[in-house]
Amino acid sequence: MAASESDCCCGGTADDTRPEVLIPCGKGLWLLKGWFHLGEGQSSGLTYSGLRARLLGLLDAKPWVLDAAADGQESTKEELAEEAEAVERLRAGEPAPFVLDTTMAIVLASTGVTDGDGAPCLVLISPAPATAAAQAAIRDIALASGLEPDRAVGCVVAPNLQHWLFAEQWTALFPAATVMGAPSAMGESLQDKMPDQEVLPLVDASAAVGCEKRFFHSICDELEGCLLEGAPQAMNEIVHFHGPTRTLIAADAAYTGYAAGAPAEQQPSWFGRLWFKLTKPAGSFRRPELPVYRTHRVVQTGSAAAVRESVDRMCRRWAPAERLAGAHASVPFVPDDGGDAMPAFKAMWELGLDAAEEAVGAPSG
Repeated sequence: MAASESDCCCGGTADDTRPEVLIPCGKGLWLLKGWFHLGEGQSSGLTYSGLRARLLGLLDAKPWVLDAAADGQESTKEELAEEAEAVERLRAGEPAPFVLDTTMAIVLASTGVTDGDGAPCLVLISPAPATAAAQAAIRDIALASGLEPDRAVGCVVAPNLQHWLFAEQWTALFPAATVMGAPSAMGESLQDKMPDQEVLPLVDASAAVGCEKRFFHSICDELEGCLLEGAPQAMNEIVHFHGPTRTLIAADAAYTGYAAGAPAEQQPSWFGRLWFKLTKPAGSFRRPELPVYRTHRVVQTGSAAAVRESVDRMCRRWAPAERLAGAHASVPFVPDDGGDAMPAFKAMWELGLDAAEEAVGAPSG
């Protein structure tokens, strides 16, 4: 898998000690929170050994993240003890699985998918591991929606260049399902990563330039997607919007944090807490912030201006949004005032890019 070592969303196996959680959002949208072991079983790109070295290197630069007296420390005394114990195991060369959460959106396409036969089906966005519990959730949704359980999934969507690995687990269960994916970028191709699976493009790269409509596409009547332009490295994400529930569905384009008031089953593992304390600007795993590697890559290899323009385009078209759903966060994120969630999405990118431009150098084009 051609991913860089700081990417947080591909590879590994499901964690049997953490149960999947299904969150109904109403009107044909469900969010399934799953878990996997980041880097496990990978021989190239995002490997466990590479991620271990990176995490320990970050700890050497930011030892305060394990200090209970540090300003803004969000981990409890018990959580800090768990984090410190895991770090000691890593330093001793002992195994300490990097358990990370991921969010799969399940959408009921009432009239089928684009270019399909018009039959209702389920669309899976950012596939989570196809565990027995996840399969049971799909079966229950299918039955409640009047679909044949064994043929319910009609489309599996890999929304960026990293959220793809578990797609083939689902197509093995639903061989008639179409696979759609983000466009290739910087030498990464989803078709290359899934050579035995036809991957249809989510975006028509040959579409005419200069027309606002060309930026958006529809998988089905309920979903619209837009490429987050300017962030090609290890990402190149298609962000989706579910119209009936007014929900923005992202993978790595939104990190809304782990809310303190979220249920226990949606709280991060020791790794999730520590990783985001080390990689988010404010050292917070709870605040809505992008990890620095996301924004630094844009400034170094992409275009901050293009990202800002894309985010503005989404806000113009999709506001107001009632909620946001990101891959690695408690979901869904709803503003405290119950208002439009799009400003939070925009603020993540605006503040993150401003800081990245200051840290890395001159703004990119």
